[in-house]
Amino acid sequence: MFRRIGKLWRLWEIYSFIQSFTPAGYAADKAWNYVLDRLRTRDWVFLILSGVLAVLWGLEGINWGVQLVLSILRALGVSRTVWPQGPVSALGHPTVDRLVWWLLAGLLWAVSFLRWLLALLRHLCVSRTDGGAGAWRKHATEGRFSGGRGGRDPLNTERGARSLPVGEIPAGWLSLFLAWVAEILIFA
Repeated sequence: MFRRIGKLWRLWEIYSFIQSFTPAGYAADKAWNYVLDRLRTRDWVFLILSGVLAVLWGLEGINWGVQLVLSILRALGVSRTVWPQGPVSALGHPTVDRLVWWLLAGLLWAVSFLRWLLALLRHLCVSRTDGGAGAWRKHATEGRFSGGRGGRDPLNTERGARSLPVGEIPAGWLSLFLAWVAEILIFA
């Protein structure tokens, strides 16, 4: 047991060394921290709901593949395994409508995750509507962006504090909701 703990400790030391002393590790660590610092509460909720749905969807696909193999083995007379009845019987008997709902749930999940990812990338990229650092240097010499004159610093364009307009649904949420509805309809 202590050898395994020692090996894990050694792997952690190697990882820490690579992270701390290589340019790629440093850049990856900074990028990861940048993304984690800018995730909002609704992003975490989306990731949790999306992750649970993805795991359920994948398990159903694996399960139905196993059930197909068991059905073939039963038809050949090799096995007599019977799927138990009860609340999970929908997983054991994939009918055409359940298969359609399963495919629709996967498609809607993929669309919702893609829309959320694109919205997150837009949120992570700081836009410079005033021309960026070149405009800052140009106008700083004129005193336009000085703190005493009421101007704003173009290099401090934090978009994380911006809230959604009233009535706007965050990107990907509607598709995720419809994917969950399709997932529930598998058992109906």
